[in-house]
Amino acid sequence: MTDRRTGNADCGLDLSAERSKSVNILLSCARPGDRRTGAVSAAGGDVDWDYLLRLANRHKLVPVLSDAVRRRRIAALPQPLLKTLRRHAEGNAQRNALLADELLRILGLLAENGIRAFPMKGPAFAVALHDSLTLRQFSDLDLLVAPEDAARARAALEAGGFRDRNQRPTAFYRHFDLVSTDGLVQVDLQWALANKGSGVRLVLDELWPRRQSSQMLNKPIPLFSWEDMLQLLSYYCGKEMPFVYLTYLNDIVVLIEKQPDLDWQEVLEQAQRRRILRVVLFALTLADALWPLSLPAAVRGAIEADKVLPRLVDRARRRMFVEVNGQIGRNPTFAEKALLHPRLREHLVDGLRPLLFAPIFADGMHPVRTAGKRVLRLLRVS
Repeated sequence: MTDRRTGNADCGLDLSAERSKSVNILLSCARPGDRRTGAVSAAGGDVDWDYLLRLANRHKLVPVLSDAVRRRRIAALPQPLLKTLRRHAEGNAQRNALLADELLRILGLLAENGIRAFPMKGPAFAVALHDSLTLRQFSDLDLLVAPEDAARARAALEAGGFRDRNQRPTAFYRHFDLVSTDGLVQVDLQWALANKGSGVRLVLDELWPRRQSSQMLNKPIPLFSWEDMLQLLSYYCGKEMPFVYLTYLNDIVVLIEKQPDLDWQEVLEQAQRRRILRVVLFALTLADALWPLSLPAAVRGAIEADKVLPRLVDRARRRMFVEVNGQIGRNPTFAEKALLHPRLREHLVDGLRPLLFAPIFADGMHPVRTAGKRVLRLLRVS
């Protein structure tokens, strides 16, 4: 957990002293707002700099580390690492500027065709949460459209210079993979947040009436309401459980600090209706363990009442920082997902659906049945 007096993470993960300092440096660099001032320079002592860079890269926080270096908030940085971070900062800034321009062009193409679309993550969230395009790294653009507009949206983007490279069954995955003709920009065009059978109920028709207008490069763009954005970021935190990206947790912390008037009652009620309440509470608990949050009594009470959360949070924390066979936070196995994902949902059936209804592929990318159908078939035979 985090020492609330010092703000340093007491990981309790059997890390060496050097690696524990590396973790604390990264968390200090990502600490939101005024609390970042002077926090890193006091780290002192030996630091596993190589591990720090790999940790930041794994959690998509290299831009945050680069920004701290630029502001001279990390003392005695090794020269090779300093050069690496500078190169990354320059490349990341150029890449993000390209994606931001392309996002505005794509939103314009869709608007011209009367298609509503939400940008998810990427440049829109970076600007809305961090007031900067350079403090986050992203590889593609994610867009959410209504199911009835999905085909028209794909056609509009294809007319605008993209091609569909989707080799997976869209009926299950519910998104199109598009790439620009020069191969520089990839677009994930979704018409539902999660795969079929996940039980996650976040769709555009429900989100659109609560949207807010944001600005990116001096142009207006539609953005999720803060309450919906919090739930979306929480969903991303639970998606790869037991591994959780620090970047999503940090976004949650920044959002909460930036929006002190957040409607927490609405957050809890919406999350319960959308059947992701435990996912939201899990993300808040984990974020609070790393960067202490000011949460209302109702949220604290809901967290304390959920007896499943402590073990889930502990499992996630152990995966986030520990390196096994050269990989920090290795990806979950199917067995781990089968064990943990049902526990992450308050309704057991929602946790089992993604496992039972995942397609089984016999040849290439053509699904022949789902895991659930296979189980039922075996039961009938027996």
